[in-house]
Amino acid sequence: MPTLTPHNNPILTDDSVRRVGLESIAHRCHTDQREPLDKRQMLKLFRRQTAKEFIGTITRGFHRFGFSKGQFSLVDIVRGVSDQIGPSHLAISTWTVARADLTELQELISRDRFQSVRFLLDLSFQRRQPELIAHLRRTFGAEALRVTKNHAKFLLFRTEAFKIVCRTSMNLNFNPRLEDVELKDDPALFDFIESILDDIFQKHQARAQTTKTVRELTRDFAAHGT
Repeated sequence: MPTLTPHNNPILTDDSVRRVGLESIAHRCHTDQREPLDKRQMLKLFRRQTAKEFIGTITRGFHRFGFSKGQFSLVDIVRGVSDQIGPSHLAISTWTVARADLTELQELISRDRFQSVRFLLDLSFQRRQPELIAHLRRTFGAEALRVTKNHAKFLLFRTEAFKIVCRTSMNLNFNPRLEDVELKDDPALFDFIESILDDIFQKHQARAQTTKTVRELTRDFAAHGT
């Protein structure tokens, strides 16, 4: 069989995006504190329930978990939470973003709704949809975006009153399949996740790494671990 020679990915030569390895992030774990059972709600959203119906009324310490058939997307969750809690700091971690959902999110995000926005995306996204990566950088700024070998899907909303975490199987795209979603006001869990996100955003790669291919960056990730 002929061998394939990897070529440098020109998308990765753009210095405006800092690509970071996770090898220097120390191992951490989060232990859930016992929470009142009357705060926890579990929902089966198998009909036409909307994101708004899933979210319900946001109160301190609320906790909702459910399964849907993909009839609403993470963008709908972003809108529904923002409608209730007002201006917040938003972080989004996902494996992929569909063009339609990115457009909708771009229209949704404004200074009136969000004081800051951060994206954590998988590095393969640059190969699969390089034009959308460029669009994200132009729209939200280079400092709003990091790429790594990422499959974690979560949202973080922070205000003076709330620290809300959304954990889900959903990517940032409409997908009519069985999906799980959890939404809770949990300052300890929020701080744990945000600390890892902060580490990723604060790491500086050597300039030479900006010329590496996706395959080389993946090999580095596998070699160093987390």
